[in-house]
Amino acid sequence: GRAWQVRPNFLDFVLGKLRAGQPCTIVTDQTGNTALASSLAANIAILLQMDAAGLYHLADRDVLSRYEFAVRVAQFYHLDPGLVQAGLTADLKQKARRPLRSGFVLDKAGSLPGIRLLSLDEQLEAYQKETEIWEKT
Repeated sequence: GRAWQVRPNFLDFVLGKLRAGQPCTIVTDQTGNTALASSLAANIAILLQMDAAGLYHLADRDVLSRYEFAVRVAQFYHLDPGLVQAGLTADLKQKARRPLRSGFVLDKAGSLPGIRLLSLDEQLEAYQKETEIWEKT
């Protein structure tokens, strides 16, 4: 079989660095909603079941900087938040431009019955359970 190389998501990137005891510079000036893939999938399924029409913004509830997100990940997993170092987008010299402020207004989707917008803590708890299941298979 052929091994697929998948680029880690931001959470896995941060966890990898922190678990290895390596410092990581994370930007304080990029903000946006957090979004767990399984949460998005569940909410999309509900919209499809409802035969909802129109434009719905979907993500999870919390809007954080990437730095705040990384610190909260360290705290949740009982890793050293001191390894998360604050940086600015301009200092990273990334090839692709990143918006500094992003985030969705979730009022329309959030008002629908069955739609569940998770907090970051709820997402981290779900992600931890999901990864334990994947690691066992």
